[in-house]
Amino acid sequence: MGFSMMWMDLIMHCISSVGGIIKPTRGIQQGDPISPYLFLVCSEDLSSLVTLANKDGLLTGAKVCRRGVEVSHLLFVDDCGSYGERSWVIKYIPREYESCLGQHISFDRWLIFYNTNL
Repeated sequence: MGFSMMWMDLIMHCISSVGGIIKPTRGIQQGDPISPYLFLVCSEDLSSLVTLANKDGLLTGAKVCRRGVEVSHLLFVDDCGSYGERSWVIKYIPREYESCLGQHISFDRWLIFYNTNL
């Protein structure tokens, strides 16, 4: 995303050091004050992958109405919804996201529904 190395080093220092005798072993945890901000940065990468696939013609979003805007995905808290025509790319975007960011995606809770009326 173009962040400077100094900024990334500062964030890594924040999430990998706690101070005192406490030694972090699992990284950032839910409830950590910096967690929502880091999630937003990661979500932006996921959104960029979907947007890029849409621009390349690999995904087609769903239109809200005939002349309306096309919606390809919506992000809400820790969920992502993808909308549009069925495409093989939708399987690979989460895997690419996971490998780039090292953030684990729970594929056990991941569902895909296709509308046969499209």
